Amino acid sequence: MAATGFPSGSRTIPEIDPPFWRRTSKSFCASLETDTALGLTVTGGKLSARVQQKYLPAGAGQSVEPKKDGFIVSRSLSWLHSDGSALTHHDDKAGTALSVPLGEILEIHAQLVTDEVRHHVALVVPIAAGLEPLNPNLETASSDAKPSQADSINPTYVQRLDQEVRYYFTELPRGTYTFHFRVRASSEGKFVHPPPYAELMYREEVRGRGAGMRIVVTGAHEK
Repeated sequence: MAATGFPSGSRTIPEIDPPFWRRTSKSFCASLETDTALGLTVTGGKLSARVQQKYLPAGAGQSVEPKKDGFIVSRSLSWLHSDGSALTHHDDKAGTALSVPLGEILEIHAQLVTDEVRHHVALVVPIAAGLEPLNPNLETASSDAKPSQADSINPTYVQRLDQEVRYYFTELPRGTYTFHFRVRASSEGKFVHPPPYAELMYREEVRGRGAGMRIVVTGAHEK
């Protein structure tokens, strides 16, 4: 069985040796650095195929633009100023930067839109490395950790990590949903605020992402 049609500039990985009962199977992989469509022609016999794509944006994380491939994902934040001034709201916009003094509290808002019922969905909301996530479910959590709004739908499971919060759904009905959590500016420096994204866990080509940006945590060493 022969396979042709890989575009110029692609890379073909050698055949992966299959189990003994599938010795006629062949596995091919093409790596593309552009949006050029991938074509594959197979001759010489019947074909059963599973096609899957995975990718990372080529640009820097703070410059990543939103993209819809089944989901619409966006993120924003509310700055709870410690000096008592009015709360301010900031939408993520690719290539921009927001400067926040050390110790300030931010409330992160993520929005997920699906135009049909989806199953086995993951929503991942990363945060800049200079931000510390606050978990309101801990017994020792202060009132600063509790977001001002409740999530609009209860996920099947929530995983709160140092670098991101992950929401998992066995079934996600058609609609628009919002999710909220708080973080504290805990380390001075300039940090990428990576874009949020959602995907089907078993069909990763059905996905969507928001915009990336940069967070600058200012203090004695970072002005």
